[in-house]
Amino acid sequence: PIEPFRFFDLPSEIRLRVYHFVLFTPKRGRNPRLTGSVGASSKKNPPISPTSHRVALFLTSRRMHDEASDYFYSTQVFRLFHLQDYSRMPTIRAIPPRYRPSIATVELILGSSWTAPPREWTITRSLGLEEMARMRTFKVFVEVDPSHPVFEGFRISRDYYTDFAGDLLKGVLERLPSLEYVEFDGWPSVRKSGALMKRLMHEVRTAGKKIAWGPERGWTDHDGEEF
Repeated sequence: PIEPFRFFDLPSEIRLRVYHFVLFTPKRGRNPRLTGSVGASSKKNPPISPTSHRVALFLTSRRMHDEASDYFYSTQVFRLFHLQDYSRMPTIRAIPPRYRPSIATVELILGSSWTAPPREWTITRSLGLEEMARMRTFKVFVEVDPSHPVFEGFRISRDYYTDFAGDLLKGVLERLPSLEYVEFDGWPSVRKSGALMKRLMHEVRTAGKKIAWGPERGWTDHDGEEF
């Protein structure tokens, strides 16, 4: 008789590589899954395999489910809140609680709806941030800074969105138990010396976290004054 292949006797590195092939190999001839157009969540997440492939993997056995699902959720960049850029990746509120401890990277994208932020953009226990003990870096991508003079006459007030975003980030930092870094990135029009970025960096330093810089904007620790 043919003996079953002892998959779990393989080294963990090889098992994870197999999981990667099954979870992140899109079907040939089909467009890859839409991942949006803004931030790290739109660029770093690989195309996902068909749902049937992923479900079949997760249902193979309890141990395989635990290993494969942990790998899946730990390698994705999830968004804190929904953004209208055609990303189909669920936000963290939509993820079942049992998978939250596996989440390693979450991104907050600021700037959209700067005249009227969505009501659901609030930091509550329903987000499950307290359970994400694996997360060391929280990403913030800034699309626009409404405090800039070019928005005069269109914004509610100069500090309205700055205060909203600052309070939002403060609430996040208070709930992530193992966070070490906040990584900032943004579009070229966003200035580190602007009111919004100054407020966000103030919240990070007040919380005792370190600041890192993403690749899109090209900020460093030694930037001069921006105009």
